[in-house]
Amino acid sequence: MKIEINLQAPELVDAINNLANTWGAAPQSTTTSKSEKIKEKEDSKEPDTFKKASYFYHSGSDSYLAFKKGDEVPTDPDFLDSDSITKKEYDKGVAEQKKAEEPEEKKEDSSDEKSDEAPTVEEVRAKTAEVAKAGKKEEIKDLLAELGVSAVSKIPEDQRAEYLEKLAEL
Repeated sequence: MKIEINLQAPELVDAINNLANTWGAAPQSTTTSKSEKIKEKEDSKEPDTFKKASYFYHSGSDSYLAFKKGDEVPTDPDFLDSDSITKKEYDKGVAEQKKAEEPEEKKEDSSDEKSDEAPTVEEVRAKTAEVAKAGKKEEIKDLLAELGVSAVSKIPEDQRAEYLEKLAEL
């Protein structure tokens, strides 16, 4: 007769072996510690993989991480400290980092280009409102008439800068 028992208590295994020896039968049991069993299970186990695209942020290194479906899940401590984020948060963070990494020359060039652009209708309206509050409403009407328009929103784009200059002189 063969009896198999899976025991995780080494002392109990020893006691059963001693009992079997007193009966004259040699036991065929061995002990396997819990940590050994876990290690065996880990060794035979395939690595965990992502079930879908996943995104993470590691605040310690200010890093954004992206993984595709099927990529192996990292086990290093830095990854374990990362926070799961949405794709939208990932895209926004990566874009902000790229923008911050632009060379200074390029940033200066882009600000020069902006100064060459015509002021927006909103900017013109805001300046006009400031001057109007200072009691210059009639002068503003005369300036608009001089440009051949009846409202600030109708000032052609190529004349907005000129209008703002004249407005500043009032």
